[in-house]
Amino acid sequence: MTTFDEYQSLRTAFAVYPRGGAIARVTGADRETFISGLLARTVEFNGPGTLLETLVLNEGGSPIDQVLVLVEEDDLLVLSDDASRFLDSLATEAESVSNVDVELLSDVTALAVEGPAAWRAVAALADGEIATLALGEFVPARIDGVLEDGRLARTGTTGEYGYLVTGRGDAAELRSHLLSAVKGVVGVEIGREALLRASFEVAHPMFPELFDNDLGIVEAGAQWLTGLDREDRYRGRIDSSAERSAGVVAVRSEDGHVPVAGTEVTAAGEKVGTIHWASRLEGAEDGFGLALLEVPWCVPGLDLEAAGVALRTVSRPAVALRSWTEPIG
Repeated sequence: MTTFDEYQSLRTAFAVYPRGGAIARVTGADRETFISGLLARTVEFNGPGTLLETLVLNEGGSPIDQVLVLVEEDDLLVLSDDASRFLDSLATEAESVSNVDVELLSDVTALAVEGPAAWRAVAALADGEIATLALGEFVPARIDGVLEDGRLARTGTTGEYGYLVTGRGDAAELRSHLLSAVKGVVGVEIGREALLRASFEVAHPMFPELFDNDLGIVEAGAQWLTGLDREDRYRGRIDSSAERSAGVVAVRSEDGHVPVAGTEVTAAGEKVGTIHWASRLEGAEDGFGLALLEVPWCVPGLDLEAAGVALRTVSRPAVALRSWTEPIG
């Protein structure tokens, strides 16, 4: 199976991939205030049974991680996409704060399921109707002999129906169960390269690839993952009033590839930016990538060139999404 086959399976059926390189539980009376001070979005307005996706910033306002936070009645479950760097520091910082405890969880696994048929793969995990689970909500989930103390959340990165399955259990067994859950529909395990294309096609930020070369949040178009209008203090607060001089825009090439990152992009012979990221899917007939272009060139509908390859800037979503037209149930 090629990487393009993986991508096509996600767009037409469903795919599974790991989510959360490290997972921690945060407890204590001051847990929400503590974690909100370290994240770019606050969790203090999230009620139990909801989740939040956000960035973690350093003191200079640059992203160092991307996390999901599941808000429970008595604790917070934090899933880090960048292994354990942030969560290790989280545990260390909690040692100097009263009324907060951080436990790194080694027996909890998390898998994402996305695609037009993803809802069918997870429908049996929850007691209620899967169609009633709203985006940003989660409910208890269980698979006898496979998943204990589980949660099923509605979330995703690709624009298709997306779910997060997390709980105590073996990741390989859970993956096998999910991939075989839909009779007559073949799901696949999708790799990072195919997932990046699917996510960037719908302008969903992905750490660390989107933020390579110290790309700023505003230039990346990732403001929605931050609390730019927050009035409280948090680490890495950025100036939301600053005007951007460049921005990331999707580009497409009809000849099968987009030149590698760093390649100069020109308009009528004049340099207007560089390739920021380029998809490399084996078997793909068209090329897709992201370019960092100067204002006012960072808009869709322009014909450009990079290393002799004709490019066109495109709006996003840059693909027709079946999940937008096929209802659940």
